[in-house]
Amino acid sequence: KCADCPGSAMLIWTRSTYSCFFGGGFLPPSLHISALSQLMGYNEKPVNLQMFIGTADDRYLRPHAFYQVHRITGKTVATASQEIIISSTKVLEIPLLPENNMSASSPPYLSCSIDCAGILKLRNSDIELRKGETDIGRKNTRVRVVFRVHIPQPNGKVLSLQAASIPVECSQRSAQELPQVEKASLTGCLVSGREEMVITGSNFFPESKVIFLEKGPGKRLVHTASHTQGGDP
Repeated sequence: KCADCPGSAMLIWTRSTYSCFFGGGFLPPSLHISALSQLMGYNEKPVNLQMFIGTADDRYLRPHAFYQVHRITGKTVATASQEIIISSTKVLEIPLLPENNMSASSPPYLSCSIDCAGILKLRNSDIELRKGETDIGRKNTRVRVVFRVHIPQPNGKVLSLQAASIPVECSQRSAQELPQVEKASLTGCLVSGREEMVITGSNFFPESKVIFLEKGPGKRLVHTASHTQGGDP
């Protein structure tokens, strides 16, 4: 939200669905980013909504080295866009026009829906050679979709508004091999433990965890504990 903009401008964004495209041979079903985006409180001049893929770790938000936005085109795509490169980062620009209520879609699709973008996984070897990234980047499979607009001010300055999505997991394993629990021998136990629980199913990995929750009055969470496979009960 911008206190210095006429009418207090705000960039509204709502996540719907995501899917990742992988560059190394694997390509999941052709789904794409589906999100809602609209600039509220400013409609004096057209502005461009910029979209790129950012990091989702604990450090400051920055462009992700191993993932980038991917432009989607076709007869069924309602959102106009163009690709640009800003400081070696691929960015999609989507026009927000006053006659379209500063929304991402053009008539007759005035639903603010963005359907022109996907998330592309770059080849690890290419990025490591070009940018000197390490194996840490290979394991960093969580991203955020970042939206940004630059609003001109009466004094000649430009005010920037930015919104980022919640973290999105883009690993192949998460997309295809989520743990599937078929049966568990226990549905509850004492907090002190000392019991054995057997879980049967598929897609379990050494790092898979079972999380135990204790809830008090009003279903308030009072205690949590987690164990990996083969851990002490």
